[in-house]
Amino acid sequence: MLLDTTVASSAIKKLEFQEAINRLVTAAHSAGSPPDQIRNFLNAGYAPTPQQWKFHAAARAADNPDGPIHIAMGGARGGAKSHAIMSQVALDDCQRFAGLDVLYLRLIQKAGRKALDQLRKKTIMSLRHTYNRNEGTITFANGSTIVVGHFKNEGDIDKYIGIEYDIIVIEERTQLSQAKIDQLMGSLRTGKPGWRPRSYNATNPGGIGHAEFRETFVIPFRELRQSNTFFVPMDWRHNPFINPEYKSYLMALTGILGEMWRDGNWDIGSGTFFINWLESVHVIKPLQRCPLEWPMWISMDWGWTHPATFQWHTQRPDGDILTVSEYKIQRKLVKELMPKVEEITKKWDRSLNDIKGFVAGHDIFTKRGATELSIAEQFIQQGITWVPAKVDRINGAAQLTMRLGNPKEGIPATWFITESCEALVRQMPNMLVDEKRPEDVLKIDANEFGEGGDDSYDCARYGLMVVPLNLMSGGFQWKY
Repeated sequence: MLLDTTVASSAIKKLEFQEAINRLVTAAHSAGSPPDQIRNFLNAGYAPTPQQWKFHAAARAADNPDGPIHIAMGGARGGAKSHAIMSQVALDDCQRFAGLDVLYLRLIQKAGRKALDQLRKKTIMSLRHTYNRNEGTITFANGSTIVVGHFKNEGDIDKYIGIEYDIIVIEERTQLSQAKIDQLMGSLRTGKPGWRPRSYNATNPGGIGHAEFRETFVIPFRELRQSNTFFVPMDWRHNPFINPEYKSYLMALTGILGEMWRDGNWDIGSGTFFINWLESVHVIKPLQRCPLEWPMWISMDWGWTHPATFQWHTQRPDGDILTVSEYKIQRKLVKELMPKVEEITKKWDRSLNDIKGFVAGHDIFTKRGATELSIAEQFIQQGITWVPAKVDRINGAAQLTMRLGNPKEGIPATWFITESCEALVRQMPNMLVDEKRPEDVLKIDANEFGEGGDDSYDCARYGLMVVPLNLMSGGFQWKY
């Protein structure tokens, strides 16, 4: 009886496996992949999703004189785009055509080489190849080579420009400008008979190249007029292997980042950035007092013609941050500002010595002349020593977005502003998306009278990019 059960179980597993293979092959045929490409992938143990098959079929269509030569995948995060591209290049292109030269550009991460090692292990370990980790090269038995280049900024990829490549892969394409893309495409050429050069691209909404990518790939796809380009929408919903923790992270995103990274929205334009702002939730009545055990810190965005802006922040034991006071003034010397700064601090039953930290934009640390004191040095003479703020605009905008939560979706806010901070309350809903960098707030200058602008927003960004720790014990550390 046990034998019969074992045999039956084995038969069921074989049947389920065959059914899975049949579904995979059906999806491949539906996308237009040729039989030899399907064999290449199956022999290597790679089972593309239906959406990945569309990309792979387009890569083969590039062989044809009228086929696309620039193929892209894009949308929300978590779609396994990198896995698909490396599989296409390594398991198919480099195996069927000897001597290919491939440039594979990846945006550098803290563990860039480790990430490449993991990607390699997931895709090509079944194939004979040599891997030079230091040089970032993968070489196959037939002479085809993949050169993996990491870039942190555009200047890092200049060393590859001018070299001939049969395939150019660009991950995170929207992190490069149109000018740099044009330079790179000048290297997409071949002297190999029978091979048609092509580029493979993957990215998410956002970045300096967002608008260019949208116009080049997304709009022709939507309008059914693709010719030399081919776009495949891809996101975490197309990836059955996405881990639950990463899915939870994406689902918790709010505001513009949620629109881009979770929803894959390419239509983010010059609209309101903080779409999760709700005045009835985020703006609270002024506090009557601020307990001394709540740490208080001050942020500043310096200005002369543009207003100098100071904000007082505190954090409750539950972790919520409150911006409780604001002081904004034009054309005042440091000595002239100090009485008001001390007055507002005293209002909260504190002296400047009780303030746990002072954080400001980097411009105050610059000297204007050989003997002239910087703004920061002038403040030191008045008893305030400023710490340089973390001025990363994108991460700052993300921090504020996260703190605002999404009240309409039941995600609680953890940052509140009192009504007395009138300029900040006025500016937050007026901050716009930067079309060139949709994950950033558009830079807006105040007029000659100090009206408008984004000084209060910048000041809050500096203030919320630091977090007080060990609250109940009274300790305070800057956490960047």
